[in-house]
Amino acid sequence: MKLILEIPESKGSFFLELLKNFSFVKTTVVNSSIESLSQLEKDALDQAFQDLENGSTHQHVDVVQEMKAKYPNLF
Repeated sequence: MKLILEIPESKGSFFLELLKNFSFVKTTVVNSSIESLSQLEKDALDQAFQDLENGSTHQHVDVVQEMKAKYPNLF
């Protein structure tokens, strides 16, 4: 089982040390802040937001229907 906790930065190290005391707990710190993204990833997100604003998107149901027609053996 994986458990994801959102803990304030000021309390994070305390909880991490506490969890490390349990032999059955494997801890991994994941940095989810925008600062951890590469410039290429930030540019891709900017492009995606522009596409949303311009209406340059496709409905999920339409994409699924197209994929089912193109690759019927996968569905």
